[in-house]
Order: sequence, then structure tokens, then C-alpha cells
Amino acid sequence: MALLDTLLTTGVGALSATAGVLVGGIVTHRAQDRQWLRDKQLLAYQELISHYAKFTMTISRAHAGRQGWDYDWSE
Repeated sequence: MALLDTLLTTGVGALSATAGVLVGGIVTHRAQDRQWLRDKQLLAYQELISHYAKFTMTISRAHAGRQGWDYDWSE
């Protein structure tokens, strides 16, 4: 009976540890995916704001100098 209790306790402990590792891996993977997506979105927004600022500065300077403007739309 003592051997059965020892085996059962050891087996349950090993299964619990394995389940904990698996759940931790899943949670960590999801968090890293979300962080990666946030980083990509932040980079896209930075590029968008940068192009918008460049565009508005070009138009603003052209308006202030009463001259035409040429903006590179390919960017």
C-alpha cells in the first residue's frame, strides 16, 4: 500500500509539473505574439506619421513662400 501511495503521489506531481510547463508555454507564446503585433503596429504608425509630417511641412512651406510644391508620392 505504501508503494502505491508513493507511485501515485509521484505520478500526480509529475503530471502537474508537466501541465504547468505546457500552460506556461502557451501563455508566454500568446503574450509574445501580441507584443510582436503591437511592435509592428507601432512601427507602421511611426512611418505614417513621419510621411504625414513631411507632407504637411512641404505644403506649409510652399504656401508660406507662395510657390508651388513638388511632393514625392512614391514614398
